[in-house]
Amino acid sequence: MWALVESGQVTKVFSVPVPLTINGIKYPRNITELWTDEELAVIGVYQYVESGKKDTALYDNGVPAYSIDGPGGTVTGTHAPTGRDTLANLKAKLIKSARRQAKENYRTAVDPHYNEKYRIETEGGAYSIPADVKAYVTALKSAVQTFKTAVNDAADVAGLEDLAIAWPDTPQE
Repeated sequence: MWALVESGQVTKVFSVPVPLTINGIKYPRNITELWTDEELAVIGVYQYVESGKKDTALYDNGVPAYSIDGPGGTVTGTHAPTGRDTLANLKAKLIKSARRQAKENYRTAVDPHYNEKYRIETEGGAYSIPADVKAYVTALKSAVQTFKTAVNDAADVAGLEDLAIAWPDTPQE
């Protein structure tokens, strides 16, 4: 990533090479690949790094405070995250999201409308679900319940940061 600094202020941050116009001079988008960091710094283009950024589902990272580390150096954008919502609301959103993902996983593996491979016709024209798929559904429910318990046990937003769902492997054909 790069930052354009004009008059001592960061005016633009970009993650992909873009054409630039600086002081009326047009530069090609690949200037960041052709020039050295020192050459770019002369026209106000610096390497850019971010620090302090947290999961946007849990935090509002806000606008970063910029610091410029000397000529030919780096611009650092430092974030000061604040809680996005109340702990109770965040917990509810995480659990709802887990249930939504489990439902999608279920549809992919089981629901005949989404996946024909598990439709096995039995006598009388009814369909049955193979045992490994039934076991998968049980494992999905267990994974969501385990995640829900971990979410509800979290005492603060920081306790939610590293939670992840251990999804079971999808049954194979």
